[in-house]
Amino acid sequence: MDAAVQILRELKGWNGCVSVKHLNPCGVALGQTVLESIDKSLNADPVSVFGGIVAVNQPIDRPCAERLTQLFLECVIAPQFTPEAQEVLKGKKIYAF
Repeated sequence: MDAAVQILRELKGWNGCVSVKHLNPCGVALGQTVLESIDKSLNADPVSVFGGIVAVNQPIDRPCAERLTQLFLECVIAPQFTPEAQEVLKGKKIYAF
């Protein structure tokens, strides 16, 4: 989790997403929207990120949460989760920072 957050801190001012597994970045992406950055990050290496960690620097809403449930992730890190996103992600570890 720390590795993902450390990389994410470099993306201030952007809709950023970082995917990490075993301290190795699998995808780092910027997008016009948070959902776009999530898609880009997960698509960078969809095999390696399986079972990994995803961190974003913007709040997670329902569409983002639904995208994140399309593959197995250990946890999701974001500054905030909407109630709808929390419902979608209720089976995952979520951390707000």
